[in-house]
Amino acid sequence: MARFLIAWECGEGLGHIIPIAQVATHLISRGHRVDVVLADMSSGRIAFGALLDSPALSLWQAPTWRLALVGSRAPLSLVELLFQVGFLDAQRLSMLVRGWLSIIRAVGPDAILVEHAPTALLAARVARVPTLVFGPGFFIPPKTQPIPSFAEWLPLDVARINEGERVFVATCNAVLQELDGQPIKSASELWSTSQCLLTTLPELDHYGKFRDGDARYIGFPALPLGGGHPAWPRGDAFHVAVYLKAGYAQALEVLKSLVTMKLATVAFVPGILPGDQRALACETLCISEQPLDMAAVMQESNLFITNGGAGVTGAAVRAGVPLLVLPTQAEQFITARRVVALKVGLALLEEEVADQIKAAVQRIQSEPQFRDNARKLMRHALLNNGEQACHRIADAAVALVGGPSVTSC
Repeated sequence: MARFLIAWECGEGLGHIIPIAQVATHLISRGHRVDVVLADMSSGRIAFGALLDSPALSLWQAPTWRLALVGSRAPLSLVELLFQVGFLDAQRLSMLVRGWLSIIRAVGPDAILVEHAPTALLAARVARVPTLVFGPGFFIPPKTQPIPSFAEWLPLDVARINEGERVFVATCNAVLQELDGQPIKSASELWSTSQCLLTTLPELDHYGKFRDGDARYIGFPALPLGGGHPAWPRGDAFHVAVYLKAGYAQALEVLKSLVTMKLATVAFVPGILPGDQRALACETLCISEQPLDMAAVMQESNLFITNGGAGVTGAAVRAGVPLLVLPTQAEQFITARRVVALKVGLALLEEEVADQIKAAVQRIQSEPQFRDNARKLMRHALLNNGEQACHRIADAAVALVGGPSVTSC
């Protein structure tokens, strides 16, 4: 029996924790012990369910950055994004690394599986524990120097990208020197010394054009079976599913527009106020207070409206459902650009929603190209055997510590 530590430090939402829970489930089913370090402990019940009672599972709260970076420019790269969570301040960052080292030493893992946890990668480098990195492409940079800009819609600022690389490497090496870790020569080396498994398709990868030939795409994680079954209301036969982040400013505008269009709609919008929910009540809209069974939702939907998180976008692609992406941050915006380029859906910025959402929905409803292209991409996704993605991660983890594989890769 091996002991694995799975690390999640940055980001939010079920798109991070559900694949982690699936990997943990596979490892525990094979007789291993798993310690999971979570950025958001409060979402653990939804993700882990009955596994919470397993003696082979332990949960830990991740050491996370709590200070706001005031006056910074909008990030152009992963390096600049990580400046916002401590990678500008070696003294404070070293304390987070010490926190991770305390967990690692208490657990004594044979290997560390890293979802989105760059500080945990630094700690693993100090502790000299084998690591495996998994997740969508946005947080796993290509093996380039420097790490490229993800702001592909802006002119390339070479000087700024190079300076960001220099500062990032210097900050990491100051911490590594303090804690007796091996220094890095480039920012991407923090990830590239690990085996990396990309839970996406090449067509949707945020860094696709920068990857070398050994990039390993394993498809999307399977959808969890839990959640409520969608109760489709009356309305047009064209079914719309809505899954928006808590606090999305245009959520009410989206739902009001769908009500006006009399389209049968099921929605999960965490944090919607009871008064707003009562004001929207009608026979064509069902707002769920709990996460829905996404497999059932996708099977019965003709359109999926989302902010563009990796998990739910992957779910729509696997089901061949056209998308309307309403991004709120860089990762989602790049996903939206990929969706539009592949002609599997459309995208609207927040300021465009009020004036354009009805037209966008009507266009997807009336133009067969979106459905046809979505189904074509679905077939490609299924060829990548995405159902086995978390099995493959578990296999790779076991192989990392010298154990046998169960699922053929």
